[in-house]
Amino acid sequence: MWGRKRYMHPKVSLRKLADMRKNAEYLGINTESIGLPPKKEKNPPRTKPPKGAKHERNAPARKAKIQKALDEMQKTIENWRKDKLQEKEKGKPSLPF
Repeated sequence: MWGRKRYMHPKVSLRKLADMRKNAEYLGINTESIGLPPKKEKNPPRTKPPKGAKHERNAPARKAKIQKALDEMQKTIENWRKDKLQEKEKGKPSLPF
């Protein structure tokens, strides 16, 4: 396609080429000797694991965060109660009347 101005369709489609190759191999003829292009090697399948859903990917971090919050819950409740008492004391007037 480089150097040409227009696309030229192939003389023989890939499907027909595959059929010709299969017939030649069945008859025991070397496919490259009759002008067929060499057979392409197949790529091995990818070994990368599937991506998974977002909630599945984030599950371990989320569980760790929840466990950490549960471990610190007593401290959090105490701090909240202290803050509430301070707000209540702050809202009271300093004078008794």
